[in-house]
Formats: sequence, C-alpha cells, structure tokens
Amino acid sequence: MRNFGHFKGNETRVLIARNVHRVLDVYALQQEIATVNLGKFRKLQHELEEAETRAMLAEKSLSQLRAMSRQSTTSVTESVTVRPSYCRARKCIKQF
Repeated sequence: MRNFGHFKGNETRVLIARNVHRVLDVYALQQEIATVNLGKFRKLQHELEEAETRAMLAEKSLSQLRAMSRQSTTSVTESVTVRPSYCRARKCIKQF
C-alpha cells in the first residue's frame, strides 16, 4: 500500500497559498481604493482652502466698501441741507 498523506499535505499547501493570494489581492485593491480616496480628499481640501481665502478677501473688500460708503454718506449729508417737498396737483414742488 502506498501512503497518500504526502498528497493531502501538498493539496492543503496549495489551498492555503491560493487563500493567501486572494487575501493579498483584496489588500492590494483596498490600498488602491484608499490611495484614490486620499487623492480626492487632498484635492477637496486644497479647493476648500482656496475658497476660504477667496471668502476672506471678499469679506475684507466688502467691509472696506461699507466703510467708504459710510464716509461718503456722512460727508454728503453734512454738506446738503434737506428741505421738505410738497405735492400739489401731482406736481412735487421743493421749497427753497
């Protein structure tokens, strides 16, 4: 009689090797997906930082415009005397 134990051990090694290769393939695929996702994250993070910078510049410009508007409004109202107007027969007449 022959001893077939050697073949069983060899088949077991082959099955284990196949499983190890499957696991390694899954890990490689997961690593590739993680790399793609990390690239997307970094791109979006960079775009967010640029958007925040643009928003800060826009807010700064807006506050400067508001300050200039306030200054011009106060100088105009100080120099102009407002007089009431009266409407008679659908014609508005300003009294001077």
